[in-house]
Amino acid sequence: MTCFRLVQISDTHLSRQQPVHNRNFDAAVVAVNECAPDIIINSGDVSQNGADSEDDLVFAKNCHAQLSAEVLFLAGNHDIGDCDNGPDYQPSQQIDAVRRQRFIDCLGMDQWQRDMGTWRLIGLNAQFVGSNREEEDQQLDFLTAACPDAGARHIALFIHKPPFRKNPADALEATPRFLNPAGYERLSEAWRDHKPRLIACGHIHQYYRNTRAEMEHIWAPSTAMVIPDERQPVIGEKCLGYLEYEFHDDGYDVRCQTLDIAPDDQLSSPT
Repeated sequence: MTCFRLVQISDTHLSRQQPVHNRNFDAAVVAVNECAPDIIINSGDVSQNGADSEDDLVFAKNCHAQLSAEVLFLAGNHDIGDCDNGPDYQPSQQIDAVRRQRFIDCLGMDQWQRDMGTWRLIGLNAQFVGSNREEEDQQLDFLTAACPDAGARHIALFIHKPPFRKNPADALEATPRFLNPAGYERLSEAWRDHKPRLIACGHIHQYYRNTRAEMEHIWAPSTAMVIPDERQPVIGEKCLGYLEYEFHDDGYDVRCQTLDIAPDDQLSSPT
């Protein structure tokens, strides 16, 4: 029995300065509205440059108003910046309280929980994971309370960055492509005996499914662009699209719905 239908869109990279991304998002809006979900989650990089441009966040919010269901947002590195995630990575846009608050003021809280049927949906801010900032400690306190408080409900966790590539052993060194390994270990300690059934991510612009330690990791593709192979290795399926879930009392089904976009409007590179 279906409890609810959920659509995950990701890496929309919306901005008045990105007409191709915007056209691709418009195509996604038509397709998503046709499938009539109960709730929609944008798993981050909502905007192209919300970290420095409030107008990008406002524009992205107005674009999402075309969708027929409620949208919950997660913050990505293009929305609020990033943390120092390793000795070889110094982000040009550092996370800070001002950037985070601008995102919250425009798009809502960057961490949240929502109970739907036999499931608890939890959203986290990936950009603070491994940052050793006060916000990371506050988020861990939130997660520590949210997981056991779910009771008999199953947990589906949504976060912008995947924890690792294919295996936890891959995450021996910090990289901006995945969650900070030490930070992810702290997340794992926070949920302990009430771990998520599903960890749903974005950021990589590829559709991919992988099960580790009884948790399925699913990556959503981007609606905006496919990153060329010379800039990013092929891990899953490179396509433009979104994920459509049907959550049941004791499980879920998921389908990757691709968008019919001309090839010239697919390949691009985020700045």
